[in-house]
Amino acid sequence: MYQPEILVVDDVIDSAKEFSEYLEEKCHVSAVAVSTLNDAISCVKKYPIKIVVLDQTMPIKGTEVFKQLLDVNPYLKSIMFTGEADFNDTQMAHGLKYDSILWKSQINQLPETVFRLYAKYCRDFEREQTKNVGKALKKRWILKPKTISYFIVDMLCINENHVFDNMWKTVRRIEKGEEITETVKHTLNESIVISTTSIEELKASFALKDRALNILQTELLSELRKTISVTSSYSQQGEIEKIVKFSISPDEKNVAGSPVVSKCYEYTRGFREYKIHIRKECSCCNKNTIVLLQVHVPRDTFFYRSKTYYEDESVGIIDTGDYHF
Repeated sequence: MYQPEILVVDDVIDSAKEFSEYLEEKCHVSAVAVSTLNDAISCVKKYPIKIVVLDQTMPIKGTEVFKQLLDVNPYLKSIMFTGEADFNDTQMAHGLKYDSILWKSQINQLPETVFRLYAKYCRDFEREQTKNVGKALKKRWILKPKTISYFIVDMLCINENHVFDNMWKTVRRIEKGEEITETVKHTLNESIVISTTSIEELKASFALKDRALNILQTELLSELRKTISVTSSYSQQGEIEKIVKFSISPDEKNVAGSPVVSKCYEYTRGFREYKIHIRKECSCCNKNTIVLLQVHVPRDTFFYRSKTYYEDESVGIIDTGDYHF
């Protein structure tokens, strides 16, 4: 088991243990629970603690505990996780540069906040260490065998109906008074999309060169196809067809009374948007790094909309529904 990297401080030790176990289950990062200032300081000195989750209403306030922990490790990231805190408490937290403030009723947001701060800690710490290297002699260690493992540790669907603005395609443009029935063809594929910023984050945080990045990306996509639950039609290839009727009423006007000139009908593929955390573990140095990825998975749905152009040069956009195949 890896050494604890998350410290939970609550004067009710059972609560501290409950929250630390919850974080271990959700984040797959080792956590330790304490209820006193002295125990918290001992943990930060003994273990590679990166994130401290602190209750505020304790015999010694959480902000005071954190202030003393910063004397031991100034890189610590902090979350005020409390059931009650007044204005002065939150002001004190901001003054100490707490990274996040959550109420205990928001516990479902705690794992994602921990992931975000874990990655921030790794970036800030490594950036500071690089600055401090200066002209000191750099030793190169060759470790055999060097074992690095990657894990998908968390996956959350944040949007069931995501669409890309640049993926809308024009089906047909018609003029006032026209009525057309047309067969629309949709091309199906199973391309999972990892955002460009996520790729850059992977490359930077995991220190990957292009070839290693391509290998990891290929493996990640393969694993996502196995892991993400999708409908059976997801794997379809080729084209499907839909008969659509397009028309414009000659009397159609906008709210200002300006007559319609033309309409443009468009469609796009729907995607599920996921936040996925990838963890890199090195068994040689026990160093762990977590990166948050934004991933889009195609759905068995196409969305339609119409753009209506009026004589006064205004444009109206209306969602005209979706089509499941």
